[in-house]
Amino acid sequence: MIFASMNNTVYAYMADQKPASSNDTLVWSRNLGSPRLGGRDIDEWAVDDPSWGILGTPAIDIDNNLLYVVAWNDDQMYRLYALNLRTGEINHGPVVMEGAVEGESFTEKRAQWHQARKQRADLLLDNGELYVAFGFDNPKGIAGWLFVYDAASLKLHTVWSSEPKGKGGGIWMSGTGPVADSAGNIDLETANGVDSAPMPSAAC
Repeated sequence: MIFASMNNTVYAYMADQKPASSNDTLVWSRNLGSPRLGGRDIDEWAVDDPSWGILGTPAIDIDNNLLYVVAWNDDQMYRLYALNLRTGEINHGPVVMEGAVEGESFTEKRAQWHQARKQRADLLLDNGELYVAFGFDNPKGIAGWLFVYDAASLKLHTVWSSEPKGKGGGIWMSGTGPVADSAGNIDLETANGVDSAPMPSAAC
């Protein structure tokens, strides 16, 4: 059983063994750096303080023995990792999540405004590609984003914004995540959008 915490630590436990003590079933743990500190600038009600580390549920690749996880660090940057599922060692990464679409830069926007997009949605692994979705948090122009990586190398394939010329359009998914169908289509939901124009094509 895998647990990922907002303190940026991932834990692996043996779920089918009765413990003799509280730590007997711990297989490994891996800390991914100091988490982004909480505050009313990113949490209006401050209910999840003091830490905002790993928010989205990681994705597991059983065939390749990998666990994909996104950590939010105290420098306000998101980092993508591929961990060994059996040992917790870092196989690939960290990869700092950066990108741009139609003139909007993910990194510049995050630096410009105090609030930043939250990576709440589950990660999706499908046909060798890893999908990482973000909500939005600022009424002044930050919109939802979707990053697509090559799962083997963690090389960025493409980024897409639900509201590249507007605001909102956060990909929250109510604690779930984007899903893929047998035809390779990716389905997701956005919220709080304001732009009624047709959605743009993704661009590297």
